[in-house]
Amino acid sequence: MLNEGLHVARAVLAWGMTLNQGNRRMVVLLACVAAIFFGCRQADRAEQPAKPEDPKAQIYKFLAKKTGQKEFAVGIDCELPKKVATLRSHANSWEQLTIALRASLRAAGEEQTPLQKQIESLRGELAKVKREAGDTRTRLKEAENRVPANTNEIAARQKEHAAADAAWMAKRHELSAKDAPLETERAERNRKREAIAKELEPAERAWEVARVEAARKEEELSRQEDDYIRATRQQMAAIPSYEALYRLIGQQLATADRLLADPDASRRRVGLKVAREACGHANSDSVDVWLAARICEAYFWPNLDLADTTPGSRERALDLLETSRRVFFDTYETNNVLKNYTLLMSNAPDARAADMFRVQLADWLEEKGNLGHAAEILNEIRDAQILASAQERITRVKGGVAANP
Repeated sequence: MLNEGLHVARAVLAWGMTLNQGNRRMVVLLACVAAIFFGCRQADRAEQPAKPEDPKAQIYKFLAKKTGQKEFAVGIDCELPKKVATLRSHANSWEQLTIALRASLRAAGEEQTPLQKQIESLRGELAKVKREAGDTRTRLKEAENRVPANTNEIAARQKEHAAADAAWMAKRHELSAKDAPLETERAERNRKREAIAKELEPAERAWEVARVEAARKEEELSRQEDDYIRATRQQMAAIPSYEALYRLIGQQLATADRLLADPDASRRRVGLKVAREACGHANSDSVDVWLAARICEAYFWPNLDLADTTPGSRERALDLLETSRRVFFDTYETNNVLKNYTLLMSNAPDARAADMFRVQLADWLEEKGNLGHAAEILNEIRDAQILASAQERITRVKGGVAANP
């Protein structure tokens, strides 16, 4: 484009040489204007800013410059949830095995085999015939002791007693024949119970060890967030240099990145909290508000939906946006202030709260001298109460716009 300007200037000068002396001065002036015009356009194009770099890339490039390191160690054990899950599974496996062994041991003690049932039946029958044999003996004695003796009765009682006694002896022999197999069976069942008990004892110990270890790791996981935040705050309180500060922030953001990539929403939420801590450290006593602003862009804005755990609540998301608003005010980043207010309005719990944010934005725009934009924002207010309270402001802003069209 600069060459084009020179070409035009030369052409104008060549044409001017054909004119008289008085007009030549005017032509030279025109040639200079042409060269400057085309040169400025070229310069304007050359100075057009490149596409803005990703905020997170800006952060790590900045931290690398400040600390001399491109990568930062993650500050917590991000594999801890997997370890806890593995330990829970291990403990559950031992628990299920223990329950199964206890059930087997109980069943082995309570089970009644067919042979046992048969013997129990035989013992019942033996007791019955034994009673009958005893009864016939009693009747026989009575017949023998009766006076005068009745030989026929005594003979009948003797025959009756002999039959009952023979039946009792037969049952005794039958039961004795079953005793040996029963003892063998009883010994086998005892062996089986002992084997189960022998397996159960170490299983119960292993279950207890696994359960305690899982509980310990679960407690460690539940404390992990608070322990890490407490540790970084303690480091921040005794930070020896700016380089150490930036290294600590780098570690926090590396930790946040790792957690925010976790499929578990609760872990991503922890990552967002860690990023907020890093932002607070960067913004502490205005140490580096530029870095704080980039953290708001790179970590807060993309993760607003993670902030709140209660369905329908936007309280924590609004808290992040309020932090961002103050940071962008400090860095005088007009575009980010405007975008942040847009997010505040879209995350407001109701229309009235959104209109309150519109009033705040209009005030800021008015202070910046952008009355036209302030008037546009005020025209969007719909809540009657907010509209009434802002009426004086609306009149003032519209009057300013009218006075400076």
